[in-house]
Amino acid sequence: MKRLYTRKLLEQLIQNMEGRVDFVSGESRVPGSKMYLYSGHDLTLTSLLDVLGVYNETMVLRPPAYTAAILLELHNGAADNSTVVKVNC
Repeated sequence: MKRLYTRKLLEQLIQNMEGRVDFVSGESRVPGSKMYLYSGHDLTLTSLLDVLGVYNETMVLRPPAYTAAILLELHNGAADNSTVVKVNC
């Protein structure tokens, strides 16, 4: 059930990140934005963390705070030209 809550959000995040990677690598002429901001409720944050595999048992006892935030950063490795997504919560 949790996966249903985050499916569209996750699809949008992936689409935006792939679009940016394509622009930086020269495969696309559409630059897209450098930053996207989304807002949601505690259930959305919890579901996203669970789908990403970073939601653990200690978080179950306390839901995300009212001002909680999840930062997903797209990084380009300079040496091997790899792409990495860093999750901060």
